[in-house]
Order: sequence, then structure tokens, then C-alpha cells
Amino acid sequence: MAGRKKSADGSDAPSVKKKPGPPKRGAPSPTDEPPNHVLDTEDRGDETQRNFRYQHAYGVILLIGAALKKQPYVAIWCEHHEDLLAERSDGQWEGYQVKTRQREQGEWTLGDTEMCGAVKHLVHLDMRFPNRIANLHVVSNARFLDTDGETNAHRSLPRLLDAVRRASDPNSVAAPFDGAFKKLATDIEYPHEPLFVALRKMSLENGPKRESFDAEIAHNHVPLLAGCAGLARAQLNSLRDELVARVYRASSLGSDDPARHWCCVSGDDRKHPEIAAKRITIQDLFDVVADRQSAPFRYLPGTASLKPGIVERKLPVLEAKLLAAGLQSQVEIFRDRMLATERRLLEVTDAAPERTAPLLDQIEGVVKGEYSEALLAAEQLSQPYGRRLLQDVYGRLRAAATDRPEMVERQPYELLVGVAAMLTAECHLWWGPKFDLGGAR
Repeated sequence: MAGRKKSADGSDAPSVKKKPGPPKRGAPSPTDEPPNHVLDTEDRGDETQRNFRYQHAYGVILLIGAALKKQPYVAIWCEHHEDLLAERSDGQWEGYQVKTRQREQGEWTLGDTEMCGAVKHLVHLDMRFPNRIANLHVVSNARFLDTDGETNAHRSLPRLLDAVRRASDPNSVAAPFDGAFKKLATDIEYPHEPLFVALRKMSLENGPKRESFDAEIAHNHVPLLAGCAGLARAQLNSLRDELVARVYRASSLGSDDPARHWCCVSGDDRKHPEIAAKRITIQDLFDVVADRQSAPFRYLPGTASLKPGIVERKLPVLEAKLLAAGLQSQVEIFRDRMLATERRLLEVTDAAPERTAPLLDQIEGVVKGEYSEALLAAEQLSQPYGRRLLQDVYGRLRAAATDRPEMVERQPYELLVGVAAMLTAECHLWWGPKFDLGGAR
């Protein structure tokens, strides 16, 4: 018949039913509820974002598997010729296509356009690098139709792969899979031979569920890494997010290496920083884990007592307590640093109100902790011990700002002293025996 589509071997191709497109969006049902009370089930944007995150998360699963020596990989390449390309220690490579679908769409079959597209992409990869590709994988949250029933066997990709592995060449694929093989070749528009070779390398993997992959990675995969088994839930989630973000960044062509402006002149792609940025090694994974494991101690939320904005009226208290402790020389510097610190905290509040409370929780906790330890030593001395106590606290706070900046949110030494002054004005810190402040309050 004139105009009829031909198979790759020249025979008439089986007719392919046109798949229905996505349902048209109907008129909305009016509601009196505010938008923030109504779940949006029609926005495709968040659906797309979740699918991309699933792909990036599967990259993390491959990295962890390699780190545990369950996979022979030394690195993965993200969005480089494939969704994920695994570099093996023997110089060979493995390609991954990651496909997600909603639960109600059911199992994957050979009639699904997206699945045919995934197979086509892997065949293309195998043809492009015929001597480099060892294995090919299709990964999905959904299952693959697996049946040998007479009605649907020809629609089953797992059964087709079995039949191809048992065959010696494209012409010896057993019925009923011979027809499915030819139809697949026609659908993806590739000759029989390269399709046959690629299918023999192909395997199908069931990844985590789309609704729970974040939790599964954080609590089933990450704890298997050395030193991660005892991490708190929040730390595991944080580590997972950092690893997923690492794969996300590697999936783009972004690079801040200045060499990107001159390397293309040489024509040597191997040296192009935008390509190199797509590679994540197992050592990179270990480095991220090490960074997260060394996360600083954090004081509990809501433990801070200071409230910026009221310290000026507390100046008489500050002066009275320093004078009583024999610290006359420190009154002016304490006052100046206290006022400057309050202004800085108010600026933080104006710029990002959500940052103020966590910042104060941590810094106030550190200052109080260092003061308490210094006080324990000072109380062993004879009165007055204010000067020795303050010297010790100065030294401790300077060391915290210099040696443990992450503990004090990278705030300067002067701000830590300012916080100590605010705590003094609020009567949380004393530099000598307590006394009745009388009218100074």
C-alpha cells in the first residue's frame, strides 16, 4: 500500500495506534476556600520537578552502591550521553535511563512511547560507543509488565529481553517475541542488528517508590556508609539533600572554572571543564559525607533569652556590675560592643527575620558555655576574680571565633564579646559575687 510505513527489514510495519494525549484541562470548580487551603493537583510543574529529583536521587543510589563496592564504578556522569553514565574501574561504561510514572498509569509495556524512547536512547548510546558500553539499564519506580500469557506476552519488555538473550541472532528470536522485536525496531527506527546487540546488554531495575524515595535514600541507603549509621534523622536528611544537590549541579553545563573560556580553542573535549563538572567520583561522595559528619554541635532551638532592641536601657546594670567586679577599664569597650552587636542583630532581623532566633540560640549557647567553664575555674581563686575571669572568657571567645567559626555561625570575636555584654546587662553573667542592683535595674 502506497505510503505505508516499512519495518527495518523492509516488511510492512505493524500499525501503531496513536496514543491519546494528556486529558484536556476542564473548567475549574469554584470554591470559597483560600488558595493555601486547597491542594493543587493540576499543576504539572511540581510533578516535573519531582521526576527530575528522582533521577538525581537514583544517581546517589549508584554512588552509594559503588562506595560499598556493590557496583564496579569509580564515578558517575550526570546527563552526559545518558541520564546517568557509570564509569567502571575496568574502563567500560554502563548507561542508565531513568523513567518515572504515576501509580495509576500502571505497568510499563512495549506499547508505551516513553519506554520505546528509553530503549532507543540506550541503543543510540551503544551504537555511538560500540566497544565501550558493557551494560544498559532502564530504571523506574513503576513495574514492567512481566507475563508469558498468550494475550500480552508480546507487550512484555522483560520477556522480550529473555527471548533475545536466548537467541543467537536477530532472526532467531522465538515467537511470539519475534513480532515484538520487529515492531520495536520499527518504532524506534533502528536496524535489527544494533537493537539485538543492545537488548542483550539491557536489564530492568525497579527503583524506590516515587512517593517515598527521599526517605528511602536517607534512611535505607545513606546509613550504610561508614560513620553514618548513628547519625540523627535530621543529619541523614541533610546528607541526602547535599548528595542529591551534588548530582543536580553535575547534571547541568554549569562550571565556574575560568578554563571554560579558552579550552574549547584546543578542541579537546576531555579538558573541557563543563564536561569534567559532570563527573562525580566515589571520593567526592566520601568528601561530602566527611563534611557533613563534622557538622558542629548545635544548641536546641528556643534556648536563647536575648531580645535585641532593649539593651540601651540596661546600660546602668552593665556599668554597675563591671564596676563592682573591678572592671572599670572594660566598661566603655563592653558598652560599645554591646550596642554594636545589638545593631547588627537588628540588621539581621530586618534582612532575614527567620535567621535571628537560630543565630542567637547558637551564639548565646556558646558564650554561656564558655563563661560557665571559665567561672568554674575563677571561683577557685580569692576575691576579686573578675579580671581573671574576663581574661579567660576573652581568650575562649577569641579561640571560638578563630578556630571553630562554624560553632559561632562565622560571627567575629567582637560580636561574641558584645553578646557577653548583653548577657551581663540582662543579669545572666556575673563577673563577681552577685549583689542587689537596687535602682540600677
